[in-house]
Amino acid sequence: MKNVFEAVHHLLNEKGFFIIQTIHPLAVVSENYGYQDGWKDGSWEGFNDEFTNPPPWYFRTLNSWKNLFKKQEINLIEIVEPKFSTTQNFASIIFVGQVVNASSDVFLSDQ
Repeated sequence: MKNVFEAVHHLLNEKGFFIIQTIHPLAVVSENYGYQDGWKDGSWEGFNDEFTNPPPWYFRTLNSWKNLFKKQEINLIEIVEPKFSTTQNFASIIFVGQVVNASSDVFLSDQ
């Protein structure tokens, strides 16, 4: 079974974009979660009592996301970091990539 990163090579043409929006890694850093890759307990905090048994989710650091794109030969061309207008805290993170081909093999630096 292929993961989405492996499948994207077969789903996009050379001009297609691969976009992922997820929780910003810095938005969940705490004593409970720390800042390392791994499975985290899910939560339905903020939802009503009808939401039960929250699924676990996999946390990645920013560097881990970058490495995943690079390993799967997907050119990471942009990272967008939307913020809440009221608090200026990160709302999410958006990764925009394209499949690497012979004419496009430059990745974002790890700065």
